Amino acid sequence: MVGRPDRVAVCACTYLRPRGLARLLEGLAAVAVPDGVAVEVVIVDNDGSGSARSVVEAARDGFPFPLRYVVEPERGIVAARNAAVAAAASSGPVAVAF
Repeated sequence: MVGRPDRVAVCACTYLRPRGLARLLEGLAAVAVPDGVAVEVVIVDNDGSGSARSVVEAARDGFPFPLRYVVEPERGIVAARNAAVAAAASSGPVAVAF
């Protein structure tokens, strides 16, 4: 890739860490983004019961970027990261950051 990307998906995988996820989302909401760069945040919950949904929904109101929530019931970091990349790329080419 030459230059900077115009779309960046910041992805995070979580499993039963609601306080850490809330702090992460708070920090991401404060990130300054250069003009011309579109950011979206993808949270992959690796708990099949969707335990992180309430944390993501609580952060959604007023969140400065599109916020996507995905449940990946297959346990493990590989499955969670694959789900994050698939979700991020579903709307076209994107640079992915974990």
